[in-house]
Amino acid sequence: MLKDFLKYLLLGFLIGYLILSLVIWWSFLIVKDLNKVSKEEIKRKENLRAPLYQALNPFYHWVNPGWYLFYLKPNP
Repeated sequence: MLKDFLKYLLLGFLIGYLILSLVIWWSFLIVKDLNKVSKEEIKRKENLRAPLYQALNPFYHWVNPGWYLFYLKPNP
């Protein structure tokens, strides 16, 4: 019973890690080519990307305070 639990726990962790890594890879793919698009387009794509992290990883803000520096910094 414990063996099955550990097996499914490991399987669930690996599947979740795969899904999260694919979503993060896809989100970086959205904003990869920043030199060929306008600033408004970049901001729109960043706003599209941001909720993916929030939805899929509730501890993202706690683990990475750089999120606040990048997305919530005041505009000059």
